[in-house]
Amino acid sequence: MALALSAQEFAWSQFLQHRLLSSADEDPSYTSKIMKRDSHKQDGEEEEAEIKKRLKELQKLLPGGEEMNMEEMLSEIGSYIVCLEMQMIVLNSLVQENTF
Repeated sequence: MALALSAQEFAWSQFLQHRLLSSADEDPSYTSKIMKRDSHKQDGEEEEAEIKKRLKELQKLLPGGEEMNMEEMLSEIGSYIVCLEMQMIVLNSLVQENTF
């Protein structure tokens, strides 16, 4: 919830806050599926299908991403990553403070 509240100007933040408040029992494990890279070279059509598949997976990772078009999602993903990085820094600081 702290992450959602810290970046309220972004659509992903508003979606995450709404989701946390409305359905705390819902399982957020939809991101557990990890995409594998192909080891062989793909032709243009297969490559395009792979890019679309990866963008769909990216939409699942961004709160509210599945409700956004690709342009909106790509503009929001940068801020979401920055906020996640800041959250990791804060959590690491807390862990280091408590280990001494």
